[in-house]
Amino acid sequence: AQMLGKRQVQRFAERRPAQEALTLLPRTVSLLALSMIIALYLVVPATLLAKAPTKTARAVRTDAPPKIDGRLDDTAWASAPATTGFTQFFPDELAPGSQSTEVRILFDASFIYVGVRLFDKEPHKIVARLTRRDREVETDSVAVGFDSRNDGATGYVFRLSAAGVQEDGQFYDDDKYTVDWDAVWYGDVSVDDKGWSAEYRIPLSVLRFSPADTQNWGFQVVRWMARNK
Repeated sequence: AQMLGKRQVQRFAERRPAQEALTLLPRTVSLLALSMIIALYLVVPATLLAKAPTKTARAVRTDAPPKIDGRLDDTAWASAPATTGFTQFFPDELAPGSQSTEVRILFDASFIYVGVRLFDKEPHKIVARLTRRDREVETDSVAVGFDSRNDGATGYVFRLSAAGVQEDGQFYDDDKYTVDWDAVWYGDVSVDDKGWSAEYRIPLSVLRFSPADTQNWGFQVVRWMARNK
């Protein structure tokens, strides 16, 4: 599955500073029993899409949702398999990521939860600048994107900086992107001696998807490291 059309990918990539970005390329996430597939290629240059292998990540239903505090220490996360294998699109196209990243996905009847562990061999170099919501600054950050209709023409983006600042936006009409779309969602981050981590709780009500029991979505996760610009 894929999330964004090639023109969307190109345009979103052009909005970002030239930082090292690590991404899980075209990938599917299957959420069972109200399932969702999530395809990934949020800010990846279009030329990479044809080269990247298709991957599949698995989301797990939970009856004990995690507390959103950025720490990833709730027992619920242990039930979700870690998705790894991030690939650079800058500076070394399609090379393995210079730092390890793990993504886990949970869901229940009301929310989808994403936990991202962003390991860093030099955590003292993490850039965590404060700014207002939806403002561009040079900072370490991670974004998750959903094509919940799996139509390749629409998508929802949710980004957290290492300082916990939120950004969200929407793709529409295949190649248009706006940050004027604002949803109410929840996220927090935590920085420690191994790097940092981010947790998302996104209401299913802000995403548009079919009523099918099993959903196929597009999904993307992208990590930016400000020091590698």
